[in-house]
Order: sequence, then structure tokens, then C-alpha cells
Amino acid sequence: QSPRRLRKHFFPVPSAFEWYWALFGYTLSRTTNSHLPGVTMQFILVDDHALIVQALSALLKAKYPASTVLTGASADQARALVAEHGSDTDLMILDLNMPGVTQTTDLLEELVQSGPAMKILVLSGVLDPRNIMRVLQLGAAGFVPKSLDTDMLTNAIDFVLKGGVFIP
Repeated sequence: QSPRRLRKHFFPVPSAFEWYWALFGYTLSRTTNSHLPGVTMQFILVDDHALIVQALSALLKAKYPASTVLTGASADQARALVAEHGSDTDLMILDLNMPGVTQTTDLLEELVQSGPAMKILVLSGVLDPRNIMRVLQLGAAGFVPKSLDTDMLTNAIDFVLKGGVFIP
């Protein structure tokens, strides 16, 4: 991919979009923490669509062969996984819209408060700027639309694992 396309997503230098988000109090961190494919990591993946869970699990296992991927399909399973494994988890990938949640961001807010050290990357089929801003306000490490291709998704995961905040 061209450097211009990567710049759009990863903000290697301050951009107009980055300055726009800074107006609302967001800072896009850039740390040099590196997670290499051979490093043992743990992921929690929660989505109510089995196909998405299976595909993302396979993608994570291919990218990080030594990783553990714990999966869930509901808000209750997400809570249980975080309660049991949240302190050992490097990244949680969470679907924004799931059964068992009245307000779509309630679960995210609850999970961020219960395990603030765990990074949460929100996954959604709805690309609404208000939702993106809300999940970032609540402490998510980024927002990934389900329409994103697998190369950009793995780049987004790597970026968040290194301490960045991914915004489409």
C-alpha cells in the first residue's frame, strides 16, 4: 500500500484529521512497544456472528501463531471472559452491537471500567462518526469497521498493540 494510504490511518505526522480530534481532547499515542508474531499473546474476541468470530480467530492465529484466542458471542460471555482473563489479555476485539445490551456502548463502558489496563478495539458494521467519537471517549483503543480489508485490519491490530489509537 502506498505511504499516503497508511498515513491516512496511522498518522505518522500530525494531520488535519489528527488536529481535528485533538480539538475534542483526543491524543493519538505513538509508543514503540512492539509485539512480534512469535510472541505469546492473548486475545478476547466477542461477536454475535459465528462467521466473524471464526474468520477473525483464524486471522489472529495466522498472524500470531503462539497466541491464544478466547471467544464469546454475547455480552454475558464478554463479561465472563474479561472477569476471568482480562488481566492477562493483550487485546479485546468487541462487536459494538450485540444481543443483551440495551445501549450499544453500555457494554464497552462496563468493560473499560472493570479492566482498564486491557486494550479494546471496537468492531462494528455501522460507520457512524458519533459512534466512533463515543467509543473513543469511553476509552476504546480504536474503532474498526467490518468493511475493512484483512490487511488493514491486521495493521490496525498491530498499531493498537503498539499503543496507538486506530481511527478509520
